[in-house]
Amino acid sequence: MLRLIFKTALLAIAASIGCGAVMTNAAPTFGADIEAGRLGGSGYLAARIVQIGDDPRGLQFDLELTEANEAAEARAALHLFALGAQGLRYGAFVLASDLAERTFAAAGPEVLLPLRTDTLAELRAGLGGMAGAGPDIVFAEISLRHTFASGLFSEVGGVLADVDDPVRSGTARQARLGLSYAIPGAPVGVFAELSEARFDGHDDTTLRIGLSIALGADRTGLFRTPRPIAALAR
Repeated sequence: MLRLIFKTALLAIAASIGCGAVMTNAAPTFGADIEAGRLGGSGYLAARIVQIGDDPRGLQFDLELTEANEAAEARAALHLFALGAQGLRYGAFVLASDLAERTFAAAGPEVLLPLRTDTLAELRAGLGGMAGAGPDIVFAEISLRHTFASGLFSEVGGVLADVDDPVRSGTARQARLGLSYAIPGAPVGVFAELSEARFDGHDDTTLRIGLSIALGADRTGLFRTPRPIAALAR
């Protein structure tokens, strides 16, 4: 796991250097959302950092470490986006992931689309591949988020991926249902998410649960960390 943390930290530094000039002419605002808890029977740690300028443009950086069912994974993702009217965000993402000492990379377009004042849809599509002789993946992801007046918000979503691999090919699917609650007047909240992944005749159900801390960021308006190979990691 220490090796995974080191690799992910290097990815974070490289992404920061590569995108440092994106908003040099703007007066940026920053925010962060941090999660810590359990994923299945193992630990889970994640952080999403967002920077929005006056242009209006923004970037979001994700860093995530998970270890479940003896399959450890480190992820680093970068989202570059523009802001439209009424909370619309659209742009592109780049993902680098280390799964069981193998590197996976993916990229594609994404959008956060307000359906109502309390409901958001997130749409994402992408192409990815594993280094070496690993699988090539074409995937699509959709999420719906609804915020309640009580500070509770729910999210339902899924991923559909077409996997082309010499060893095992087919369609990988994942469905998820999540609930989060922000404590009124405090930056701390709790979250729980139940997901089911299916691929190559295998099913796996995983519970992710823990605490979250919001530092100047509305977590309902952030892009999710891409997880196109979640079904393959189990």
